[in-house]
Amino acid sequence: LGGKMAGGEWGDVIHGTAWLETRLEEDLYFLLTQQADRFSKVGYDTKGIASVEQVIRSRLQKAVGTRLIDSNFVVTMPSVELTEATDRANRLYKASFEARLIGAIKFMTITGTVTV
Repeated sequence: LGGKMAGGEWGDVIHGTAWLETRLEEDLYFLLTQQADRFSKVGYDTKGIASVEQVIRSRLQKAVGTRLIDSNFVVTMPSVELTEATDRANRLYKASFEARLIGAIKFMTITGTVTV
């Protein structure tokens, strides 16, 4: 199908976003388990949030390096004061990021003029 999958999406987009999601989940899991192995934890405080942010930014930089996303990504990490009390009680932290897929050029239209 010329690079498109059966559902109509480009193969690099499907595989690239799956890679990013899976690796990010692994990175965050490793952050939590490394702390647990040290009989510690990722605190629901400024330091813990900074640790999570560092992991997210590191993975996004790797995605930039693989040419999956553009380098102008934005990571949003609410401070503890801006989180919901129920989320803190349930140990749930909600962060987000926005990034533009680089995609690829497959078709081109080139126009030109040659004069004497």
